[in-house]
Amino acid sequence: MEVRVSRIISEYHEYTRKEAEELIRGGRVKVNGSLVGIGDKAGVEDEVSLDDVAIPLKGLFRKFAREAAERQTGERYGRGMQEEQAFLDHPKSKELRKGRKDFRKKRRGKNYEGEEY
Repeated sequence: MEVRVSRIISEYHEYTRKEAEELIRGGRVKVNGSLVGIGDKAGVEDEVSLDDVAIPLKGLFRKFAREAAERQTGERYGRGMQEEQAFLDHPKSKELRKGRKDFRKKRRGKNYEGEEY
């Protein structure tokens, strides 16, 4: 799977695609040590760097693969597991669905104007 370098930059750093393309035009983005163009793509094995700082690609490509699978199947990742009866009946998953409950009294600062405890 290969993805455009501008998308990689916009996903990792919070730039828009247009801003990422401006960075590419400015010569600040390299793939495997060489400058890239606007439409160039990179894969998991490549090394993408912005201002000579490497961008880790494994997590991004996992996200891209999950999004592609969601588009093909039309449902969210992991959704089927939440509907299985075995998952719903498992005691550990029941506890996790309840959420964390804290029965201790909340500590308040000295300037709190509520009830005293």
